[in-house]
Amino acid sequence: MTGVLVTGTDTGVGKTWVTCRIAEALRERGLRVGVMKPCETGMAGGPTPKEAPPGSDAEKLVRASGCEAPLADVLPYVFKLPAAPQVAALEEGMTVEFDVLEAAYARLREAHDVVLVEGAGGLLVPLAPGLDYVALADKLELEVLVVARTGLGTLNHTALTDRVLRNAGIAPKGIVLNSPRKPLGGNDRANLSALSSLVETPVLAEFPHGEPASGSVVRPVVEAVVGG
Repeated sequence: MTGVLVTGTDTGVGKTWVTCRIAEALRERGLRVGVMKPCETGMAGGPTPKEAPPGSDAEKLVRASGCEAPLADVLPYVFKLPAAPQVAALEEGMTVEFDVLEAAYARLREAHDVVLVEGAGGLLVPLAPGLDYVALADKLELEVLVVARTGLGTLNHTALTDRVLRNAGIAPKGIVLNSPRKPLGGNDRANLSALSSLVETPVLAEFPHGEPASGSVVRPVVEAVVGG
């Protein structure tokens, strides 16, 4: 079983879009794909409902993957405040418990060939005191894929993300570029040409945001996830 954290260099880089496309490609290979969004904020708080909130990342992930696991495992925590999970949890007098996340992930892992865990924002976004997405990946022994946007600023954000992971002893499987803002300008394209010289991690693909990704685009990412 493979477990993969799909993280981003920032918020709004298209993690959910990319994760859904990967889930669909894995599913087409006949694999049982589990999905997990440990915490989703900006949604109605309280007990996790039986069905994913309409329009939520969790709903999109479930639809793309065909995952039939209980929503309490797919989406262990839902908070109303659109903020970092730790902040949103405190607003409701709650704390994100690692044991809850670990147990949910273990059940998903047991029932699926691949589990895609989508983060929130970037690596250092706090879920709870002493627990960010780097720590989560380490504790759950997850592989890591990085989604980076293609606009100005991505060189710094991507290089920082890569170094944080490697300093934590985690070698990312690859970087996926995504362009939530279209069209990609010539300046952005020229800027991206320097990326490979700044990071050790290979750039696996550039996804056409909002459009179907061809098999040739998705294939290198899928192979990095499942090993060929």
